[in-house]
Parts: sequence; C-alpha cells; structure tokens
Amino acid sequence: MGGYESEDPCNDECVDGLGCTLCIPGEGTCNGDALEVCNDQGDGYDQYECDPVQGLSCNDDLNACEGACSPQSLGLNYIGCDYYPTVLLQHDNYNQNQHQFAVSVSNTTNQSANITVTRGNQNVANDTVPANSVKVIVLPWVNEMTKGNQPSKVV
Repeated sequence: MGGYESEDPCNDECVDGLGCTLCIPGEGTCNGDALEVCNDQGDGYDQYECDPVQGLSCNDDLNACEGACSPQSLGLNYIGCDYYPTVLLQHDNYNQNQHQFAVSVSNTTNQSANITVTRGNQNVANDTVPANSVKVIVLPWVNEMTKGNQPSKVV
C-alpha cells in the first residue's frame, strides 16, 4: 500500500523538479528602475539595470525592461545600443601621417537618437543622429594602441 507519510506545504513557491523555492525561475519583478529575475535554482534574484541612458525603464505590467534598446525591441541581429570601437595595432609606416579615427552610427528608428561616446569614465563626444540616417562621428586618435606603444604588449 502506497501513500505519503507527511506533506509539508511550501512557504513561497512550489516548482516541478525543484520543490519548494523562493521564486519561480525566469520570472521577473520591477524594483524601481531595476529588473530582478529569479535565478535557475529559484533561490534568489539576479538584478539587471534598466539603463535610463538608453531610454529603458522597468515596466511593472510586463515585469521587464522596455524601450528602444530592450532585447525585445532589438531582436536577434547586429542592431544594438552599445558598441566598442577600437584602434588596432598598425604597421609603423602607416603611422607617419595624421589619421582620423571615426565611427559610423546608424539610427534605424523613427526618432532621433542621442549618442554618447566615452573612453573609460571620460565623455569623448555627444551627438544626435536623425531618424533613419547615418552619421560619422570623428573620435580622438589613440596613440597608446599604435606603434607598439603601451598599454598593449607582446607576451
């Protein structure tokens, strides 16, 4: 004859395959401008910033970050909101003359995009890219990344 000897109710959540947990894995909740998502074990939350600089805010109804730079808005492609341009080590003959370092920023939306370019904590450029257009932003040349200068070195 089978059966249960005793049954202990869960205080928070009961998840198939995990048992009693603090939260349901993958579910999110807003805490101000932060999104808290229950981890895979259901025993705590991972916190993600809904970055206001990128126009993101936490939507209490969706329990997700929303805005033009949210993963749901961007989809799975190369269009994004954060990019990292870099100067690569150049041959010494190339470095004899002045050169320009620039990035081309495209705006695929129907609204103007405010662009901020930083190097570390330093603000390098601010600009606006009109809707559905491309703008070239000239940046300062980075001597440390050319002619074998520091901080790069061969090990």
